[in-house]
Amino acid sequence: MKSLVDVLDALGNWIRSLDINTPPDVVGVSGVVNGFDVDYYPHGGACDAVARTTVVFYVSRADDASALRQCAELQSTLKDSLEGPGPWLTVRLLEARTGDAVHAETRYATVTCPIEVFV
Repeated sequence: MKSLVDVLDALGNWIRSLDINTPPDVVGVSGVVNGFDVDYYPHGGACDAVARTTVVFYVSRADDASALRQCAELQSTLKDSLEGPGPWLTVRLLEARTGDAVHAETRYATVTCPIEVFV
C-alpha cells in the first residue's frame, strides 16, 4: 500500500500551490486536511485501500463583499488542480461546498471538499 503520510504531504503541497486572488487584508487561501477514514481491500481488492478525508479551505472573511466570488473562483479550479499524478492510484474530489466557519474569532467563507484517495 502506498503511504498515507505521502498522500497527506501531497494534499498539503496542493493546498499551498493554489493561487487565488484574496483581498490585501486577508492572508491567502489556507486549508486544513482532516484525518483519514480508511477502507482496506475495497471493491474486491482492486486497490489496497480507499482513504477518505475532507479538506476545508478558509477563503476570505465571510463579510467581505467578494467572498462568494473568491469561493466560486476556487471551486472552478480545484478539481483539475488535484486530479492528477501523485502518491495514489486515483484521487477524486467529490464535491466543493461553500459555507462559513469561525476560526480564531473571525468568521470566514469556506469551501469544504470531501476527497477519496485510492492507494
